[in-house]
Amino acid sequence: MISSFNLEEGEDFIVYQPKQESGKYDIVIRAEDFRGHMVKERVWENIDAITTSKLDASEFEFVCDNIVTSEKDKIGLQYLFDGDTKGTTWWDEEEYDRFHFYSFLAGPNAAGENAHPMYVDMKKNRLTAQLRIYCMLGYMSGKGPDFSAPVYSKAETAGIWYGYYENMLPCKVTVYGCRDDDNSDWESKAWEKIGNFEESPKLAQSLRWTRNAAGSMYNYVRLANKVAMEECDPSYLAIDFDAEQGEGYRYLKIVIDDVFDLPWNPSDINQRNGLEYVAMQELEIYTD
Repeated sequence: MISSFNLEEGEDFIVYQPKQESGKYDIVIRAEDFRGHMVKERVWENIDAITTSKLDASEFEFVCDNIVTSEKDKIGLQYLFDGDTKGTTWWDEEEYDRFHFYSFLAGPNAAGENAHPMYVDMKKNRLTAQLRIYCMLGYMSGKGPDFSAPVYSKAETAGIWYGYYENMLPCKVTVYGCRDDDNSDWESKAWEKIGNFEESPKLAQSLRWTRNAAGSMYNYVRLANKVAMEECDPSYLAIDFDAEQGEGYRYLKIVIDDVFDLPWNPSDINQRNGLEYVAMQELEIYTD
């Protein structure tokens, strides 16, 4: 059995990624009553699996009008698609510089009610299976990027981080799709909602998808070296899309509706990320 779930009214879909890959699967769905007695069973045999793979960054264009760029701090668009899903690049420095981040930042107003959308042009219609957003993993104390506030930091972006990383990580994301068209205006395209992800901004840290993220006194992993980080699983949120999408989508619109709160409520608006910056370690798109 792969999973069990409660039936709900209306239509929905679930995406499974079996540990053992096969071209075809037999699917068995059983319905049980509240006593655990089976009341109905349906079987579908030899169902074709949908095989997906990560779309190479050379095959799409990413558009965002409020990207933060700092060559000094190693912050910019190039780090969103460099293949580093955990933060391992930092360990490759000959002399470790804690004010190098090797990461992506957008803002202000990259999240919330006034969020600037991010757009993806995949160059042609594609069956789009999943979108992933990764966070930087936690480093042992004294190692890794330093998110300190300006008074303690030499980083150009210190006034953005202001001591924290986790409250710039997305907790609510909506993705819209649009098929190939002749419209060059992003805002006026015929967008349709195709997927979303949501966790409460106040969710207990142990339950968040970001529980292993860097820059927190409460992070659940503290990695001492590159080998340890490479052996650790990445942390990411995943948004799955319905397989029944016809010819697929060429364009994606990504809206960061909200970011996580800190476990406490700092009095300083800068510490609260009041300007709604968003951090991402890596973004991946999976297509058929």
